[in-house]
Amino acid sequence: MAIEKEVFRNYRTEEEKEQDSSKVFTIRLNREEIAEMEECAKLLRQEKFSSTAKQLIRLGRSVLQDEKLSTYIDLIYENERRNQRLGIGKVKPKF
Repeated sequence: MAIEKEVFRNYRTEEEKEQDSSKVFTIRLNREEIAEMEECAKLLRQEKFSSTAKQLIRLGRSVLQDEKLSTYIDLIYENERRNQRLGIGKVKPKF
């Protein structure tokens, strides 16, 4: 038996809302971003969008705060900016 709820009706009291430390975020993703999120979910072995987003936040924070990794990321972005300035689209290494 399913619980039926009325649409647009609050079921939590003000006291419950004040005690809740979480917050709901609404985001809009285009098709490309959805595909990226699905790919990330597969890599993380996650089924739920919310869990994937939370884990990506944790991974991103750890990457950005790691001094060595942030150095690599800075180097990659510097190379990308230089390539754009020189009119180089997709990089094709020539060895």
